[in-house]
Amino acid sequence: MKVYCLIFILVCNVFAQINKNININTNLQDIFNKYNIQGVFIINMQGNIQSNNAKRAKLRYMPASTFKIYNALFGLDLGVVRDNKEIFYRYHGEPVSIESWKRDANLKSGMQISQVPAFQELARKIGRNRMQSYLNKIHYGNEKIGKDVSSFWLDDSLQISAIEQLELITLLSNLSLPISKKAQKEVIETIKLEDNNKYKLYGKTGLSKWDDSGISWFVGFIEINTTSNKIIYPFAFNANYKSLKNYAKTYGIEQKLSQITFVKECLEKLLMIFLDK
Repeated sequence: MKVYCLIFILVCNVFAQINKNININTNLQDIFNKYNIQGVFIINMQGNIQSNNAKRAKLRYMPASTFKIYNALFGLDLGVVRDNKEIFYRYHGEPVSIESWKRDANLKSGMQISQVPAFQELARKIGRNRMQSYLNKIHYGNEKIGKDVSSFWLDDSLQISAIEQLELITLLSNLSLPISKKAQKEVIETIKLEDNNKYKLYGKTGLSKWDDSGISWFVGFIEINTTSNKIIYPFAFNANYKSLKNYAKTYGIEQKLSQITFVKECLEKLLMIFLDK
């Protein structure tokens, strides 16, 4: 654990410097302009932090469902949940917002369908004091829990910026958070979206509000396979829901996939690769 903490401190110090020196990539901004999307994409290219909008990268917003990554991580580290396959939530017929949530859940299945009631139950099991301790430990955004431990990432109490999201996902992708490696590996498996012989894509989307005032998130990393090794590129993206909604409608993309589709276009431009559609 001492080694994890040392790495965590070193990486945080690096990001303290990076926070002041985000490199603006005009090619990225061209993509945002092309689709008239109001948002930010920021990526860690092996220590070279690039973005289209340094100012927005530092603005904090509600994390919404992207916080499920860390909710799961804390639960695993505490032993509240043994692994990502253990059923920790039982559905008992109560009303839910989405039909697919009418089922029991483990971390893997719950993450895939972003099952809010399941992760609210996990937060209650973790408890307010332990949850606060972990928020402080990893320096998650403003580190604030509101009145309800089961909804603080959904009610504007907890807020985080894209650069802060990037810092944390960089640490997670390298198993360098001050949390057990086993827990980190288990969580990474729950957010795997694509896996082929060229690359692996990991990430979690989120939407702060269902109306046009909301913020859409996609936070994750891509692992590129080369002949000699693998290269990891962590990233964070957020955008005004209304502009992304228009993007999805114009180009015939499912709204729930629009963040991922747009980020993949950004990754293709930066990394000079072709990603599956």
